[in-house]
Amino acid sequence: MSVNERIYKMVMLGDEAVGKTSLIVQHTEHRFEASYKMTIGTDISAKLVEIEKGGTKTNVYLIIWDIGGQEKYRILRESYLRGAAGALLVFDLTNKSSYSHVYDWYEEAQKFCGKQIPMLLLGNKFDLETNRVIQKEEGEKLANELNVEYLETSAKTGYNVDFAFNKITELILKQTL
Repeated sequence: MSVNERIYKMVMLGDEAVGKTSLIVQHTEHRFEASYKMTIGTDISAKLVEIEKGGTKTNVYLIIWDIGGQEKYRILRESYLRGAAGALLVFDLTNKSSYSHVYDWYEEAQKFCGKQIPMLLLGNKFDLETNRVIQKEEGEKLANELNVEYLETSAKTGYNVDFAFNKITELILKQTL
């Protein structure tokens, strides 16, 4: 079996407190903390993702940029987004405002990443079913409008987290190979 190695920058985009940092920690360390400090500007993590297709294994080193969702960091985002090969657009299933702002995050990615990049839309906090205000059909509708795939995730339980990161990695590989 042949082995390839690649390194890609991937960005996490979404309003503050939608769970971007929690998703990253769940994916990279398989743990959840009930409280996090607000991301100031950006935080960078790395994870090796192994993808096998047709007898070829590709080791992808994903450099994950967790970009602060607060409005005060908007001015910094252009430089943070430059060079990204993929993005996860995250909203909180219990927060209608974060859902409405996905359009803004999508436009920023389109504008500043320098090219069309693969993106996934994630409705996070799936575990908070009783507080849910965004239904699956609404997430799917938005994803169709943006021409991206939609997944629901829970950083707390790990539901669909690794799957989402593996999926965006596969989409990045498909576009770049």
